[in-house]
Amino acid sequence: IYAYQEDLDQLFKAVKGVHELLVKYEDRLLSLHPEHYLDAYHTRAESLIAQRGRENYRQAAEDLKKVRGIQRDLQKRPEDWERYVGAIRDKNKSLRALHEELRTARLIG
Repeated sequence: IYAYQEDLDQLFKAVKGVHELLVKYEDRLLSLHPEHYLDAYHTRAESLIAQRGRENYRQAAEDLKKVRGIQRDLQKRPEDWERYVGAIRDKNKSLRALHEELRTARLIG
């Protein structure tokens, strides 16, 4: 109802705890609540990495692409992205499959 009525404040309140709904309405809500989206994508990516496994790493890389887009393009803070992805890389040095997925997604060199 809130999406139909274009009541974006109420829409955000209704979907903010459900990742799938946040993604569904991202085109409308991201520019209004970029910090919330960053937190949500950070949390999800780090959780997927902690669960291990190539498929989880692949999904985490997709979430990290969103983080990169928000930090570099929307917020114009590329240095924050570089710091964050560097910390992910350094914290998980021994996870070769993760590094491969990050390289495949062109998130690291």
